[in-house]
Amino acid sequence: MKIRSWLLLSYLLVMLLPIVFAYGLYILLSQYNQKQALVEYLHIQKQIEKVEQVVKEPELYLIQSQRIYEDKIIPYLPSGAKVVIYDQGGIVLFVGGDEKDHTPILTRVNTRQLYENLFQLQVQHRNYILKKPTLDHGSLIGFYEITVPREEWVDGVNQRTKWMLYGFIPFFILLYGGVWWMLERKLNRPLAALMNRMTAFARNEEGKPIDHRGDDEIGQLISHFQQMEQEVSEAQKRLQSEQQTKELMIASLGHDLKTPLTSIRAFTESLHLNYQITEHQKQEYVSIILEKTDYMKKMVDDLTTYTLLQSADYQIELVNVEGEEFFDMLLSGYEEWLDTRQVCLVKQVAVQGNYNMNETQMIRVLDNLMSNAIRYTPAGKRIWLAALSKGEMLPDWIFSTFHREISSWLESHTLLIVQNEGLGMTKEDQGRCFSLFSSLNLLELLNSVKAQVWD
Repeated sequence: MKIRSWLLLSYLLVMLLPIVFAYGLYILLSQYNQKQALVEYLHIQKQIEKVEQVVKEPELYLIQSQRIYEDKIIPYLPSGAKVVIYDQGGIVLFVGGDEKDHTPILTRVNTRQLYENLFQLQVQHRNYILKKPTLDHGSLIGFYEITVPREEWVDGVNQRTKWMLYGFIPFFILLYGGVWWMLERKLNRPLAALMNRMTAFARNEEGKPIDHRGDDEIGQLISHFQQMEQEVSEAQKRLQSEQQTKELMIASLGHDLKTPLTSIRAFTESLHLNYQITEHQKQEYVSIILEKTDYMKKMVDDLTTYTLLQSADYQIELVNVEGEEFFDMLLSGYEEWLDTRQVCLVKQVAVQGNYNMNETQMIRVLDNLMSNAIRYTPAGKRIWLAALSKGEMLPDWIFSTFHREISSWLESHTLLIVQNEGLGMTKEDQGRCFSLFSSLNLLELLNSVKAQVWD
C-alpha cells in the first residue's frame, strides 16, 4: 500500500475514532436507558406523589415565613430533590431542597415561563421535572414545581462512560503504535538510507544498497534516484567520450585539410610563377582552387555547426512558415546544378499546414543531402526529391525495399525524401557512415540538425 493511502487511512481512523466512541457510548446508554426507563419512571413517580400530597395544601400558597415551608415540605423531599412554590401571579414563595439553587424568593417569573410544560413530566439528563397548578375549590391559587434527581441513572451512565474510555485508550495506544511502526518502516528508515546514499554519491563513494521493497512513494523516489545516479554516471562517461571525440575531430580535421591545402598551394605557385601553361590550364587551375576552397569551407562550416549543436546553451531559433510555399522554395534551384552533371531531377511537393523550423538549417540539410546524392549519382541517372505531409500518398518511385517503412513514417510525420540511382552502401559503409570524419561523416551532422529544425 502506498504511504499516501496509509496516511489517509490513519487520518480517517483519527477522525472516525471520536465518532465511533460517541456512537458506541450512545448505543450503550440507549440500551441502558431502555432497560432502566420503566423501573426508574415508576420509582420517580412514587417519590413525586409523596411530595405532591404535601405541596397541594392551600395554606402553602400564602406569603409566610420560610421556616414554615421548610418544616412542612423538606422532610418529605427525596435526597437531592427540589421544590419551588409560586402564587397564582407567578411570585416565587419558596425554593427548597437544593442548596446550589439560589433563586430569590418574592420575585416574579413571566407568565410564559410559568405556564410552560404544565402537567408534563420532563425527562432531562440528570433530573425529572414536573410542574402543576394548585386549585382550591376550583380556583387557581398557585403552582408547584418538583425536581427529582436521576442519581442511579447518572451513576450508571458514568460507569459505562468509564468502560468505554478504558476500552478506547488501549485501542488508541495500539493504533498510535501501529502508525508509528508503519512510518518508521516505510518512511523514516528508507529516507535515512536514501540520504546516506545521496551523501556517498555526492562524495563519489560507493554507497550502501537501499533495502526497500514496495511500489510506494518512497520506493518510487529511491527508484528515481537510482535512475538519476545511473544517468549521471553515464553522462560522465559520455562527457569523457565526447572530449576524446573532440580531440580526435580536431586532429582529423587538421589531417583532412592538408590535402586540399597542398593542392591549392601547388596550383597557386604554378599561377604565381607563370610557368608555361595555357589559358585553358589557368582556368582549370582556378576552378580546382575554388573547388578545394569550397570543400575546406564546407568542412569548417560542418565543424562549426556540429560544435554549436553539441553545446547545451545553444538555442536554435524557430519561425513559423507556410508549408507549401516554403517547400516549393526549398526544393527549387537544383535543376541547373543537375543539368551540368546530366542527372535528371524528379520533384513532388504535397505539403499542407504551417511548420515551426529554422529555415537556414533546413536549407543546409537539403543542400548536404543533395550534394551527397549528386556525388554518388552517375550521369544519365535520376534523383527523386519529395516533401509530403502526413497522410499523403507515397510516390510510386519509392524503392520497394523501403516502401513499407516510409509509409509507416508518413502516417504521423511530414517527410522530406531524397532518393537517387547509384551505388548503394556496403554493409561496411553502413556501419561506418556515422563515424566522425569518414567519407560518409556528413550523415551524423544531418542527423543532429534534423532533430532540432523541426518543431
